Formats: sequence, C-alpha cells, structure tokens
Amino acid sequence: MSSTEFQLLRERLERLYNELRVMEEQLHPIISRLRTVLGEFLGVEAAAAQPPTPAPAEAPRIFVTEAPAPTAAPRPPELTPERTLLFTLLTEITKGIKLARYRDHRFVVASEPITYEGNVHDLGQEYDVVILSPSIDTQIEIDRPVESNTPVIFANTFFNIDNMVVRRIYYKGISPVLKGRMSIWAFKY
Repeated sequence: MSSTEFQLLRERLERLYNELRVMEEQLHPIISRLRTVLGEFLGVEAAAAQPPTPAPAEAPRIFVTEAPAPTAAPRPPELTPERTLLFTLLTEITKGIKLARYRDHRFVVASEPITYEGNVHDLGQEYDVVILSPSIDTQIEIDRPVESNTPVIFANTFFNIDNMVVRRIYYKGISPVLKGRMSIWAFKY
C-alpha cells in the first residue's frame, strides 16, 4: 500500500468515525426516551443513561481525494412485526403521546338503536375515555340531549372523547328511515 493510498484510507476512516459520533449524539435522546417509555410501560425503573461526550475537534486536514465509487441504493429493511412495533412506538413518542394503562374497560353495543327520534345509553358509571362508532350518520352529545345544531358524526367512523368524564351518551340519527347501532368502547384510567 502506498503512502497516498494509506492517507486516503485514513481520511475515509476518520470521516466515518466523525459521522458515527454525530449520529450517536443525535440518536441518544431518542433511544433514552424510548427506553424510559418502555420502562414506564413495564413498570421498571432504571437510571437514565448519560449522553455521549463529544470528541475534541481536530483541525481539518487537506488531502488529495479520489472520486467516490458509485454505490447501489440501500434496500429498505424488511417489515417485521418487531420493526412495525418499534416504528409505531417511535412515531407516537415523537408526537408526544404517552402510554397509559387503564384499570377498567367496557365494550358494548348500545341496547337502543340509533333512530331519528333519538335515544340515550347510560354506561352505569363514569369513564375517562370513550370511543364511539355509529353505523349510520348520527348526532352525538355527552350528558345532554342532542340539539339541532349538534355536528354530525359520519357512519362507521370513530369519535374519540378524551379528557372528559362520560356517563350518558345521547344520539340521534339524521335520516328518518334508517336505523343503526352504536358501538361503545369506554375506559377508566
């Protein structure tokens, strides 16, 4: 190996080292946050890892370089359930969604159908989060009767009621001829 080739190889290795150091500094907060969230979810308490210490900056060297060899485009990683779960967790963490365990839940279909005259479903107790899915276009109110200016929730969509105590759900179809059913998922935290 000639001295020029050795210099080129050394420069490439130094560049790779510096790029890895930068990646490590950028990924550390994400990995720490993921570990913390998973620890909270599993009920495991662990000490926070220390961020990597940056390496001292060196004066840039000037070398004669050769043109980089063309490389093939990287293949996307194979989509496995583990990768999908990790992607979902990282996506939710970056959006600021925190995981919470519920202590009680109830999944029901309202006993009274959705009609043009309107009906009410009593959950029997108060819940913190409720997800509603009507089978027809419906007006929905919580703990008060439906009014004429109540917005319409379209058929087979999910209406999420969060950060609100819910006991009674009032609902009314917008079509005088259709009848539907209301699916209800209620959770207590």
